[in-house]
Amino acid sequence: MNKAKVIKSVIFTMLMSAVFVASFAKEAKADSYGFYTYTVKDKTATITEYTGDEINCVIPSKLGGYKVVGLGMSSFDGQKNMESVTIPSTVKSIGSYAFKNCDVLKKVTIPNSVTTLEYQCFNDCDKLETVTIGSGVKEIPNGAFQSCDALKTVNLTSGLKIIHGSAGYYGAFQDCTSLVSITLPSTLTEIGDYAFGNCDSLKEIIIPNSVKKTGNYTFTSCAQLQKVTIGTGLIEIADGLFYNCSSLKTVVFVGNNITRIGRFSFACTALEDVKLPAYVDVIEEFAFEKCTSLKNIVLNEGLMEIQGAAFTGCTGLEELTIPSSVIILRSQMLSDCKNLKTVYLKCNIRTVESNPFASVRCPKESLRVKAYSNNEFVNNINIGGDYKWHYVDTYMPTVPATSLTYSKKSVTIAPGTSVTLPATIAPADSTDSILYTSSNDKIATVNQRGKITAVSYGVVTITARDNSGHKVQLVVNVLPKKVSGFKDSARGVASIKLSWTKQANVDGYIVYRQVSGKWKQIGTASSTATSFIASKLASGTSYKFAINAYKKVNGTTYKSPSFPTVTSFTKPAKVTGFKRSAVTRSAIKTTWTKTRGATGYIVYRYKAGKWVRVATVKSNSYTFTKLSRNTAYKFCVKAYKTVGSKTEYGTTTTLSTRTSK
Repeated sequence: MNKAKVIKSVIFTMLMSAVFVASFAKEAKADSYGFYTYTVKDKTATITEYTGDEINCVIPSKLGGYKVVGLGMSSFDGQKNMESVTIPSTVKSIGSYAFKNCDVLKKVTIPNSVTTLEYQCFNDCDKLETVTIGSGVKEIPNGAFQSCDALKTVNLTSGLKIIHGSAGYYGAFQDCTSLVSITLPSTLTEIGDYAFGNCDSLKEIIIPNSVKKTGNYTFTSCAQLQKVTIGTGLIEIADGLFYNCSSLKTVVFVGNNITRIGRFSFACTALEDVKLPAYVDVIEEFAFEKCTSLKNIVLNEGLMEIQGAAFTGCTGLEELTIPSSVIILRSQMLSDCKNLKTVYLKCNIRTVESNPFASVRCPKESLRVKAYSNNEFVNNINIGGDYKWHYVDTYMPTVPATSLTYSKKSVTIAPGTSVTLPATIAPADSTDSILYTSSNDKIATVNQRGKITAVSYGVVTITARDNSGHKVQLVVNVLPKKVSGFKDSARGVASIKLSWTKQANVDGYIVYRQVSGKWKQIGTASSTATSFIASKLASGTSYKFAINAYKKVNGTTYKSPSFPTVTSFTKPAKVTGFKRSAVTRSAIKTTWTKTRGATGYIVYRYKAGKWVRVATVKSNSYTFTKLSRNTAYKFCVKAYKTVGSKTEYGTTTTLSTRTSK
């Protein structure tokens, strides 16, 4: 290596060392002031330790001249005297364990400036009674207020999106045993596992429509919870959602979007009456386990599956109707329902697994066998001798389908939307099942209840088949939805501005004008546009416009199937030919050229320094009277056009003249 290269290498090494040292110094600078130790980064301070013993702690907004933006990990952990703390509006983050085990802390207000709360930041504050969380916080982390035994009031603000929790431990408000009520904001979208588990004093929960997802066991073991309202946003009830809520009596489903009832979700001993939403597909195992007070449950027609032990131990249940859409009686499904007297089964049952009614006793005095009387297919029924055990072996009568039809040939839906359109089988008591398939699941899917869900743009065929060999098809067009909010937002002499509401997942918009009874494309707009100006129009003329959205996929353009229309009109043009056609000492007659499309005209006289409206006329002339002899006057006129309740005015034209001597 020559000398020049050696020198360059040494210089480079020295420079890199200097950069490293400078960077390290920038990251690691620490200092202290009074009771506070803090680090400095980017000219801001984060408190790392507090050593004071103040009863009412007021955290400074500045330390050493640096703005305090963070309360670091464990910075106030274990304070034994602190009853209140004031957090300055400069703070943006509160770290993990920051106030954990502050045993006498009673009240906390988190300012709007705070955007980040970290793991277990206020965990196990035994005396904490009131918490107000500012609008800057979007997520409440795992264990944030867990085991705050005295917490009674939590004020959540609009803007909060997620309340976190983890499986089994560290739900955000888990074990807050004094919490009586909490209002969940309409911005909330998700509530995690065990988030409110063991909140023993909680009496009512309203899950807002904005919530799309809950974790498992989110409200488990809330001993005094009596009423739950479930909004339209949820599509499934997660496992154990209300497990062991021993006082829960009332469950209200606001909408019909729920498709799944999860394991152990309503295993609640006080639950008395339940009506499931219209589109539930499956009730999973143990969903209503040991609901000993349950006397009435309405299962929706269209329910596909009731899993094993779903209603095990429902000792208060005396009667149950199984919908015709259920074709399998699962093992232990109604086991230990000791007071069950009547089960209504439709003739669609295909399979009976082992012991679906285990430990359900038939009293000798009320025993009847009527289910398959006069049925040539039933060849063996055996009732056990002393009725301690009962075995009934039967064969399902077969009623083949004679026809399978759809009520329409095609249907159009937009991506992300669904429509339920089952095929109709005849006769109505046919034992045939229907199998639905989609020609392309990437465009649209179909479940076995005939519910079609659009995934992406395109055209697919849904095929329905029965066991008797019948097949029927339905064409599904997945197209952009109809444009909304289409209107005229401004009108000119030769142009009209059209506007609409922006639509997601489209490539743009096509605008049309009706010409001689036919629609003619006059322009396009981009996907981000919300307006279009139709130009080169005739003044004072009515026009009709339409719009649709479009999306191009693999060279094919898909347009919204129907488009909204709007009728509008242009302003009348400026009046021309305005002149004096006759004059006397006290009157002046004015005339002008008729303006195309004008409904009428407004005439004005200039008087005492301002224009005064004199008259509204339909004709193209007006005589100004009661004038003074040999006096100069100024007049003006403008056309107007009225269509319905809307009126537009043209530009004024002026005339200066005088009366005769």
